[in-house]
Amino acid sequence: MKTLEKDYGCTLVLCTATQPTLEHKKEFPIGWPAGELTSLLGNDFERRLENAMQRVTIQHLGRMDQNALIRHWNTLPDQSALFIVNTTREAQFLFDAFSSQSASHILHLSARLCPIHREKVIQTAKQKLEQGKNIILIATRVIEAGIDISFPTVYRACAGIDSIAQAAGRCNRHGEREGKGLVFVYESTDFPLPDILDDLRASASATREILAQEPEAALLSPEISNRFFRIYYNNRKNQTNLWDSKNIREMALLNPVSEKVFKSLRFKDINKSFKMIPDASHSVMITIDPEACHIRERLKILDSQGLYPNKSLRREIQRYSVQIYDREWVALQKHGMESYIDGTINILHPSPSVYDEHKGILSLQQSDPAYIGFIC
Repeated sequence: MKTLEKDYGCTLVLCTATQPTLEHKKEFPIGWPAGELTSLLGNDFERRLENAMQRVTIQHLGRMDQNALIRHWNTLPDQSALFIVNTTREAQFLFDAFSSQSASHILHLSARLCPIHREKVIQTAKQKLEQGKNIILIATRVIEAGIDISFPTVYRACAGIDSIAQAAGRCNRHGEREGKGLVFVYESTDFPLPDILDDLRASASATREILAQEPEAALLSPEISNRFFRIYYNNRKNQTNLWDSKNIREMALLNPVSEKVFKSLRFKDINKSFKMIPDASHSVMITIDPEACHIRERLKILDSQGLYPNKSLRREIQRYSVQIYDREWVALQKHGMESYIDGTINILHPSPSVYDEHKGILSLQQSDPAYIGFIC
């Protein structure tokens, strides 16, 4: 981004509901000098807009297990609520807990569901809310990715303030309630954040530090947001000082004395080392309905002819696909996995023990303490 700005004369416009602190500081060495950052709206207008857009009240509930969480929900006059949790395992367990204790319509939304089922869940949730019916939606962070839905109450498992702000954006979203919506932040004692999710742990830790210093802090205010990001960057300082841990820049250095300058670039090594999203999962298509089975038959024909699916067919495949972790990938080989197109497309014939239309892919390792289930 700095290269675009300084070398190519570009103006950078950053627009987000959760603007991070971008100033250069000791804990954030790649930031910009404060004088180079300008608000397009102006600080005064931003403050007036902030006051006018206050649609929710945020309350911190402290540490709670699932039963205490359900008991708290039972005290609400309006029983429709959205619960946003940090891992898919927690989402599936909370869905089961509510299903056994509540007569309300219960829905689950996570990346364990294939996209076609996710679309159905969102559509059902919107319809029930518009009809004024009680509904509970148990979701992972996938609900925060641009989904236009509004609940009177939102519960958010402790996370970074940026995630809490996204959760608040699904509560009284259009200011349709007479009063403010309710957002409750809680610490799950049943499902603490696993060590492997170091980024989530660092952001949640920053939120806890702020609440410890100021229990009644206005978590959505710009001042608190800036403080949060400073603490978060400090928690992640080892990462922020090692942006190029794979030495990509060194591989990209040109050899000015070579006659073939660009051939000195190590393209193959760069391609192997650089991953915007590290490979930790496998995509599996689930044949859950006649349309998915029809797609499978088309793939078999293409595969027999040595042909590859076009862009349109690949998009159809994605609507039925779920990401699977390495350990689960090995276990699923025993459940009728088929591979096509040089092993690049994998298809699973689901059984009730493997895929549930309400919860998605069911881990074959639920009883394994090491199982986490953290794909959103």
